[in-house]
Amino acid sequence: TVSQKVDQPMTLGETLPDYYEENLHYWEEDRQQLHGALSQLEDKTQAAIEFVFLRELPRKEAAKRIGVSPMTVTRHVKRGLQELVTLMKSQASERLAS
Repeated sequence: TVSQKVDQPMTLGETLPDYYEENLHYWEEDRQQLHGALSQLEDKTQAAIEFVFLRELPRKEAAKRIGVSPMTVTRHVKRGLQELVTLMKSQASERLAS
């Protein structure tokens, strides 16, 4: 009971909610949604996003690996980011509706 715990020492960590664990759940959910949205992109657009953002390659290197010009990588990245925003918003709306 509460009265029994009054005299026992308690750390601040024991009294605060565990936001880290809660946030891990949300981060994992976001990661899964992003992966799902990425998989819906056209192959070269998906590759451009993955090389530039996830692998942090320069656009010139990404272009070599994809087989397009650096300018085309830039276009794929721009288009891909727009599509990801749309897809992620749609997924969020579906989640809220259910």
